Amino acid sequence: MQYAPDCVVVSPEPVRERVKEELRSLLEQYDMQI
Repeated sequence: MQYAPDCVVVSPEPVRERVKEELRSLLEQYDMQI
C-alpha cells in the first residue's frame, strides 16, 4: 500500500471494501487494533 497515506478510496464500493480488508489484515499481522 505504497500510496495509502495520500489516498482515499471513495468508489466503487467493492474496491473500497477490498482496501479496508487489506488494512484489517495488516493490523492483525502486527497485533494492532483500530
